[in-house]
Amino acid sequence: PGLAQISGRFWGPSPTLRFPPMWWPSKAKLVYATTTPYPNKTNGPLRKPGMPKKYNQVAEKIMKKNDIAIDDLYAFVLPRMEELQIPNNVHFTEEGYKALAKQVAYKILEKLN
Repeated sequence: PGLAQISGRFWGPSPTLRFPPMWWPSKAKLVYATTTPYPNKTNGPLRKPGMPKKYNQVAEKIMKKNDIAIDDLYAFVLPRMEELQIPNNVHFTEEGYKALAKQVAYKILEKLN
């Protein structure tokens, strides 16, 4: 069976995973944004090192299989983590959120054109 992603964090079995679902009433153009990286040591207890990369590998296979565009925010953030993220945290600085917003807007516009 395939895997389904909910809110970028939780995974569960899905034997008939399909995007968009057969009942999808829209002709929307989909763009999947990967989960961003975080430091191996965070201030919160719910983060295990290396998990975003694993989540993204599974999601990428599903998106490619279903011909859905991918906005690789993991690759966008990884070389700039110290600049964009709050130290030892999964959240971003104000400038980090602005950089992410620009990247997301760029990818959406690219898909619409």
